[in-house]
Amino acid sequence: MSRQSVDVSARSSAPPEAVWALLADATTWSDWGDWSSAELLREGTPPPGGVHAVKRMKRFPTVTVEEVTVFEPPHRLGYELRSGLPLRDYRGEVTLTPADGGTQIRWRNEFDSKIPGTGALFRRGLSKFIADTAKRLAAAAER
Repeated sequence: MSRQSVDVSARSSAPPEAVWALLADATTWSDWGDWSSAELLREGTPPPGGVHAVKRMKRFPTVTVEEVTVFEPPHRLGYELRSGLPLRDYRGEVTLTPADGGTQIRWRNEFDSKIPGTGALFRRGLSKFIADTAKRLAAAAER
């Protein structure tokens, strides 16, 4: 089984702090992303969305649960999938870098599929979804 990866970028005219405010607050993800709901199940350190925070996002028919593993305001957020997709060792990282008065958003994910032969399929689907998510985040921060 080969490790799969997704690496997408988006640009926002908003400063990193504005992008970070949305990214770090899991309860806003359904406001700007393609989720029907997003909620914080457990606060992290620092509260509310820091390391070990657990968030649940719903996007029919999927409900995913993720745990924050890296929280470095306002530049880096890392997380791991706990449930919701047939993937193993799923890790994501969002990096925000100042760029010409705005922010360069880089969203990377790595994973293995639990079901043999489905890795490339999940990589293609997640590439589209994460690219759309990064663009939505960029646009929301500009409002």
